[in-house]
Amino acid sequence: LSTPPIPIGTQDRFYLRLFSEKPSADIFRQMTYAVLLSAALAVLVMGCLVWQFLVILRKDLLLKQREAAVNGTVHDLKTPLAGVVTLVEWLKKEEKDSQKQAFLQQAEERLKRLRNDIERILTAARGGRRKLVLHKEPTDLPTLLAQAAADTRACLPAKRHTLETDNRLADGQVEADPACLRNVFAQLLENALKYSDEGVRITVKLEEDAEGWVTVSVTDNGWGIPRKCLKKLFGEYYQVPREEGRAQKGYGIGLTYARYVVRAHGGDIRVESREGTG
Repeated sequence: LSTPPIPIGTQDRFYLRLFSEKPSADIFRQMTYAVLLSAALAVLVMGCLVWQFLVILRKDLLLKQREAAVNGTVHDLKTPLAGVVTLVEWLKKEEKDSQKQAFLQQAEERLKRLRNDIERILTAARGGRRKLVLHKEPTDLPTLLAQAAADTRACLPAKRHTLETDNRLADGQVEADPACLRNVFAQLLENALKYSDEGVRITVKLEEDAEGWVTVSVTDNGWGIPRKCLKKLFGEYYQVPREEGRAQKGYGIGLTYARYVVRAHGGDIRVESREGTG
């Protein structure tokens, strides 16, 4: 591009003319390098994303396979365990020696506890994917709570504690699955007993509202739960972090199981706690 000559001065002896060259070749060359570099980076990023996706997919598949294997193994334990429980019950009936009967009673309680743990693991594992089948029948709640308390004491016989029941029900009969509810009550009582110091005080209150809904509350003066952990408490495999000396063995599925069972009965479960007060 150029401009027409522009005279300079009054004698028209000098002229000014402006030229402009389009550096299209240089611009195209620079753009080519930038485009190629951008394309190479884009391909690299896409390759990394695809690789990461495949790794996640493979890990997810392995996790599902491992979960299925564990659940299958746990499920396979139910049949032989049921046979052992039946055998111990028969031996206890046939045994005349009181000391041996006591040993067999302890063995029976521990075997039943193991059976309940297996049931909780299976229920928690499939709870989000399969509807829990309940076997409802007329059930007396105070009696069920007494049985759950006995289960808990058998699990932690050396822990000093006080357990009180405040029954405000006019009629303790409800339509429920007694085995599942017994496991739920035992789990709540066990948590109150495990996560506390010696001499813990546990209170179980049963009451009914005007609409006929029954509320069962378990309170204690144990260690309590940090506020930041309350929302995670019913999550699968979640355990509240505890300081050294207070850590307890567990699977992190007890409250998950309790939530599945309570919701399957049409109810709800919640927790209120402050650290240091229970």
